[in-house]
This record gives sequence, structure tokens and C-alpha cells, in this order.
Amino acid sequence: MKKFFKFYVIVWAILLVVYSAVVFMVPTGYRFSGGFWAGYFMALSGFVGQLVCAYYAFRSDKKEHIFMKFPLVSISYFSLLVSVLFASVCIFVPFLPMWLGAVGAVCIFGFSVVSLVKAEAAADIAISTEEKVKTNTLFIKNLSVDAEMLLNKVMGEPAKRDVQKVYETIRYSDPISCMELISVEEQISQKFKEFSIIILSRGEYREVLGELLTLLDERNKKCRLFK
Repeated sequence: MKKFFKFYVIVWAILLVVYSAVVFMVPTGYRFSGGFWAGYFMALSGFVGQLVCAYYAFRSDKKEHIFMKFPLVSISYFSLLVSVLFASVCIFVPFLPMWLGAVGAVCIFGFSVVSLVKAEAAADIAISTEEKVKTNTLFIKNLSVDAEMLLNKVMGEPAKRDVQKVYETIRYSDPISCMELISVEEQISQKFKEFSIIILSRGEYREVLGELLTLLDERNKKCRLFK
């Protein structure tokens, strides 16, 4: 997304130049007063703040992360719009006291910062949860792939039917792992490897099959217990 952000910066810079040109070119007769500078620097702060928020939102290369940080961009846009509108009032309304512009700028800044911090915190929590879920479902996903590959390799109707049973048991198992399941999941991995070796070598696998299915059932019961 870095290339996209470069184009974004170009558009942002054009808008800032256009706004500045309008502000300095429109004859008001009271240009460069205290209210003028308070308003202009408030608008400038809004532009800079929006660019910083856009950078944090678009710096990731993952589209789902950018989507989760989209509220950060939308809030920054709203804050920029409010800042520019209030700044324009300070710039173009005659004899507006500087303190009024300063108070308005502080209020808008405070509201914007609080809203942006909340949006960023919510996005970080969502991203952290997503990464945790991906990690916690890795065991069942990998085991399902291994079982499907074994199903494609095994020959003979009885053996293929039993491997299909193992595959479906794994596929419909609870996908979420946790620390309490590490021991039984390690046993399942070892037992599945043993089962694969025996069934591909056309050995007697019934006993190992029963042990594997028992371990999978034990894991699923513990999953329900720890939820």
C-alpha cells in the first residue's frame, strides 16, 4: 500500500495548496489579524493530523488490517472538515477575537484526539484478535490438510473408508485451540503420523485408528469444557 499512499500524499498536498491559496488570495481587509492566524493554523493542523492518521491506516500491506483501521481515516476526515469550516469562519469573519478561535481549536483538537485514540484502540484489538484466532486454528487446519492428503494416497476400500472417517472427524472438530489442549494435540499429531505410516504400508491399523479417534473425541470434549 506504500505506492497508494504516495498518490494519497499528492492529492493531500494539492488540497492543502488550494486551500492556502484561497485563504491568502481572497481580499478581506483584515488579513493577518489574530483570528486569521488562529484559523489558518487550525486548518493546517487538521490537514497534518489527517495525513498522520492516513499513514497509520495505510502503512500495512494487509487489506484486512486497512479495513479494520478505516474508522481512523473516516474520523480524521470528519475532524479535518470541522477544522477547515471553523478555521474559515475565523479567517473570513471580521473582528472575531483570537481567544474565540483558540478555544474552538482546542475543543475540536481534544474531541478529535479522543475519537482517534478510541478508533485506533478498537482497530488494534480487532487485529490482535484476528491474529490470535489464526494462530489458534492452525493445528486443526494443518491436520485437516494432512488427512486429506492421506485420503488421496491410501488404496483399498476399507482403508479409504476409515481414513475418510478420520478426515471428517478432524474437519468437523472444534477449530479453536488453547494452551490447555497442547498435551492432547501433541498426542494426536504423533498418533496420526503412526496411523499414516501403518495404513500406507498396508499394516494392521485398527488399534491405532481407535486410539486416534479417542484422542480426537477427548480434544473436542475439552474444547467445550474450556469455552
